[in-house]
Amino acid sequence: MIQTEPTRTLQTKPAAEWDSHSISSRMSGAAFWSLLAACLLFLITLDSFPSQDGPVHSYYADVLQDLLKGGHAYGRYFQISHVLPPYALTYYLLIALGKAFPPLVAERILLGLYTLLIALGFRFLLRVLNANSAAMAVCIFPFIFNKFVYLGFYNFDLGVALALVVSAYWLRDAQDLSGWRRYRFLALLCLLMMTHAIALLVVLLLCGSHLVFSIIGAARKLPGSSWRRLWLAVVKLRAPVVTMALACFISLYVLLFVSDARSAIFPTPRQALAKLGKLILLGPISPFQYWYYAAPLGLLILCAGLPVAFLSLRRRLHWSTERLHLLGMAALCGLLYVISPETFSGGWGFDQRFPIFGLIFLLAALASSPLFQRYRPGWVLVAASVLIGAGTLLYQVNFCGRYQIAGDLYRMPPVTEGSAGAIVMDSTALYQPTGLAFSPYRWVGAFYMLKSKTGFLNAPFLHTSIMPLLARSNIHPADPYGMERILLSGKPGVVPDFLVYIGEPGHRPQSGFFELVKRYGYTQKCASNVASVFARPAPLARAFRAAPE
Repeated sequence: MIQTEPTRTLQTKPAAEWDSHSISSRMSGAAFWSLLAACLLFLITLDSFPSQDGPVHSYYADVLQDLLKGGHAYGRYFQISHVLPPYALTYYLLIALGKAFPPLVAERILLGLYTLLIALGFRFLLRVLNANSAAMAVCIFPFIFNKFVYLGFYNFDLGVALALVVSAYWLRDAQDLSGWRRYRFLALLCLLMMTHAIALLVVLLLCGSHLVFSIIGAARKLPGSSWRRLWLAVVKLRAPVVTMALACFISLYVLLFVSDARSAIFPTPRQALAKLGKLILLGPISPFQYWYYAAPLGLLILCAGLPVAFLSLRRRLHWSTERLHLLGMAALCGLLYVISPETFSGGWGFDQRFPIFGLIFLLAALASSPLFQRYRPGWVLVAASVLIGAGTLLYQVNFCGRYQIAGDLYRMPPVTEGSAGAIVMDSTALYQPTGLAFSPYRWVGAFYMLKSKTGFLNAPFLHTSIMPLLARSNIHPADPYGMERILLSGKPGVVPDFLVYIGEPGHRPQSGFFELVKRYGYTQKCASNVASVFARPAPLARAFRAAPE
């Protein structure tokens, strides 16, 4: 049996061991702040961050702001669905940042906020689990710029970071969640509600199951019958019980925006086994396409896990209830990934959202182990984290510096406000950055729509009630990808005023697109190395104007 220890148990150590621990802690602290500064510097030095959906979020923030003010630039194409549903926090942050910064800068500031929040949130969680384990916080850096950051799922990314803070706040002293501590917890939960439903679900599972086990543990120490003991335990823990009841009641608000669950297709046993293999290789987490790019991340987990597992089996390592609980949550998140459908509630990648939580909970449980309070084991893990974190960051600096299409597009001359455009991507001509598991540029042309204040005809992801915006059905096709396919076929039902073409200017994705350009008289007005804009002739030729100096 694995032995447990009371939370915050301090052990006496010889003076020499305290000295070595203090030295390693100072070095780890310096490594933590240095890597955090390097990550922020990486974001600052970019012209634009090469994510897939990031430009779309910046565009939607501008649309939402215009509609809230009663403006007419986008009213023909979009309408407000709800003001405070999930997926809204990113848009309000971008609106606020947009008051002082250009869109390309505001997006990178948002990513900087996420970076700070996830790094400091993980450090906070470690300090809650073990006051002496904050030095191990460097373990998070290899995983900060994960797959979902490059996909541009910014609401989900903020949800992951906030989930760490909310979980740590609960685990720090769940029995004392009353008064102002309760209000602060519920305020954090409301922020989490505005990010992503899965982040909220994971936090409620963690806090709720922790409360259930606490009630059962307290009931075992009380006299009387089973039901009487259970009732007395609930009364004794009434502060966290009331707080959790309020949290669940508030979270019902999210269910109003969950729809289209009938589209869920659960994996077969064979597919579940394949997903398990991807999970072992960190496929749902790593932004890297090839196993040898993601292998160092797996080695980091192995480096932390093997000695802990060995000493635990030999009963020489004590575990607190909170660490065991996080291990259980990590296993549950892995199981949810294996059995969950890929598409659910109108969203893609539903199952792939769970492993990142499992990974972070596993890291937190391992890194807070008393084993790493000693000098040598802790130094090995810190060194591995620093090397892998710095190496992956240098790799990302390299390819991000070569893929700045969003900045090129934003500098191109705009078209007249109120005109309608669409994005076409030549996937055969524009190769994705070497090593990334996906192409990040399908919707990068949204930055051009934002600069021109124009309608985005093939606007993605606005066909589900969970978004704060909706596309007007009389303008947009039912399928956001349908407009792109129609354009490539050369037979559009709605002819856009202009086209943002992502690909080499001298190449056409299909003969259908070439026929479309020829039939409707589109002419190329401006171009960069891998992006260009085509506009229609008179009477819409006047829509194109020179950019102001």
